[in-house]
Amino acid sequence: MISKTFCTFIDEIIERHEEKIFLILDNATYHTSAETQLYMQKYRDRLEVFLPAYAPELNPAELMWAHVKSHGINKVFVRNRSEFVAAVDIHLQRLARDQSLCKAFFGNKKLRYIDEDEALLAA
Repeated sequence: MISKTFCTFIDEIIERHEEKIFLILDNATYHTSAETQLYMQKYRDRLEVFLPAYAPELNPAELMWAHVKSHGINKVFVRNRSEFVAAVDIHLQRLARDQSLCKAFFGNKKLRYIDEDEALLAA
């Protein structure tokens, strides 16, 4: 079921962009499933997919979660799952308001998501 949802997502990306798309994925089962791999073959001329080895230091989402764990919820006592979710949500809302910090997750020179000229223009 998740593979099918991911394939729908691929369709939406292809519909919205005319140029070739370079997609970097993790090794989640729905990214690597036979169903997904077969489905993406129909877009092989428009879609280039990279499935790198596990490298959380190169993934902005992992950098963000590391920040949430070390600066947001590391000293928060929770008694149950709903309190945990609420604590994480509060910190994510704070992050969303701090554009410079959010950009920092994607602006790391090792990641090359944003080059220096683009970062200066966006600031």
